[in-house]
Amino acid sequence: MFHYSSQFVVCPQCGGTGKINKLTCNNCGGISLGTFIKNDFLYWGYDLAPAKIIVRQSQLIFDYALDAIFLILGAGGILSLGWWLYQNAAAAGYQVYFGALVGFWGVKDNLILYFWLGLLLLFFSWYRFQRRKEKHPPVKLLTYRQQAWLNQQPQIIPNNWRELKSFPAKVNVASRYRYELLQLLEKAYALATQFRHPELIPAHLMLTIVSEYSENNKNIELKKASAILARLGVYRGKIGPKLEQALQKIFPVNDGPDTTPILSKELKQALIESYVQARDNGHYYIEMSDLISPLISAGRLLRETLAELGIRPEQIQHSAQWLLLNDRYARREIDRQKNKKANWQSKLAMTTTAVATPILNHFCLDLTRQPLTAGRPIFVDREAELGELFKAFSEGKRQIILTGENGAGKKSLINHLAEQIAADEVPACLKNRRLLRLDLNKIKNEASGIDWEKKLLVILQELTKTNGILVVVDGPEELKIILNKYGGKFYLLAAADQKLAGAHNIELSEPTNSALIQMLASNAVRFEHEYKVTFNYEALLVTAQAAKNYPSGEALPGKAVRLLNIVAQSYASAADRTVNADAAAKVIAGEVGVPYTKILKEMNN
Repeated sequence: MFHYSSQFVVCPQCGGTGKINKLTCNNCGGISLGTFIKNDFLYWGYDLAPAKIIVRQSQLIFDYALDAIFLILGAGGILSLGWWLYQNAAAAGYQVYFGALVGFWGVKDNLILYFWLGLLLLFFSWYRFQRRKEKHPPVKLLTYRQQAWLNQQPQIIPNNWRELKSFPAKVNVASRYRYELLQLLEKAYALATQFRHPELIPAHLMLTIVSEYSENNKNIELKKASAILARLGVYRGKIGPKLEQALQKIFPVNDGPDTTPILSKELKQALIESYVQARDNGHYYIEMSDLISPLISAGRLLRETLAELGIRPEQIQHSAQWLLLNDRYARREIDRQKNKKANWQSKLAMTTTAVATPILNHFCLDLTRQPLTAGRPIFVDREAELGELFKAFSEGKRQIILTGENGAGKKSLINHLAEQIAADEVPACLKNRRLLRLDLNKIKNEASGIDWEKKLLVILQELTKTNGILVVVDGPEELKIILNKYGGKFYLLAAADQKLAGAHNIELSEPTNSALIQMLASNAVRFEHEYKVTFNYEALLVTAQAAKNYPSGEALPGKAVRLLNIVAQSYASAADRTVNADAAAKVIAGEVGVPYTKILKEMNN
């Protein structure tokens, strides 16, 4: 992920509240706090004062009403044109007077006048829509090369708050929020007012989220929050009363009927960090899956309440990422079925190779042209290895070997590289390249009378004639021949169990526990679609811990995914297809030969 957030800059006079004695701070102008993302300064600029909320809601109702009137009048104008044409341009036998049809614009008639007025109102309504859209620009998403260029630029930071107030690259993150989330924030403000609390904190917003879900199932963002918490076994009746009890312990203020809470420093930080999270997740507008993790990480009272339920902030983050993986998987399957991506890739690849390569086309599989394989999990983690791979190619290295045990994820990284090339999310040195995998079985089986090594050398000779191809080799024997006889003459990417001399070796290290959980979540999405089962978060924890404690000569990611697949298959035909920790432990116990209670105990430890 691209994350370059510095520490938060806090106004020393107002302490990050933006208010002094209920008046806007003169030093910061109400900005209060923010953070720099390279040369952009992120701040929260959404005023939650009761009068502002009423004005915004009134403006929204007025806009909807005016748009509806304009659309009705515009549609009436189009219908009036149709009625005039029916009266003046239609002839018997479904014939049309062409002159009347094309010359209506010069006719003086009330129906034609109504049509022009209606058309003018439609254009005006479209203009108003565009102006409102300009007030809510999307999150700034950058391609790989744009981000690489930005990283090389010097960072510009104002020296004081006076300069910061006039800084041109300020980003009000509130304008990037979805309207449903802003609605929840306003309701949380009303809740804090009802409690007579001096500040609106993350716990108020979370209580609003869990309370509103049962009453408003049409809110998509509430459904996302429910899905994230349900994976962890947290439901409204479980967390709602605890949050309410925790909030009731906060000492209320007694300022009379004019009690107006202010946004707390921790809530502002969470709302701003959500922008960074949305950018990392590739969202144009901030969603619940971007907000919930920073909200819990920043909220002290919220963290303490969840800790009583046995929930840690990183578990919320994993569950939110799980939801994102599920959405990406579903969208990718739709794209694959429509063949849109495959057709686009084929047209792109056909225009990038100037030299004809008939032998390579016959004996190789083009990974950048082929449609996405059905059921392939979404690639996660391995950012360090992918960055090292990009760096090696950018430095001009031609022979690169991915090393690691069987199941470390070497082939998954190669397939992901092919997807990145097709999506043009790679350094300039890999732009528009074709990633070809040698089909060794075809090389050995076709024309069996010819030695396979001679056929391989003919293929490699054709490969040296073009500079737009990156060849992938899986066989260790063939790899040694290529490195010995053709080392450095073309771009090569291969997977091997051990490091090889004469090439740049990149080792796939054992993933951290957090990375392993994300890998299991990605594969769980695939298994849920394939076997129609449902995993909860603890099932992934059990599987990850068992893969660590009971090695089998296989790399940790491969072992964990294999165990998860066995669990999914075991419950594919069961009456209850919800897989929790107990269910997963029972299946894994039979696989590794230990009591399932021991596996559960190891997970809890």
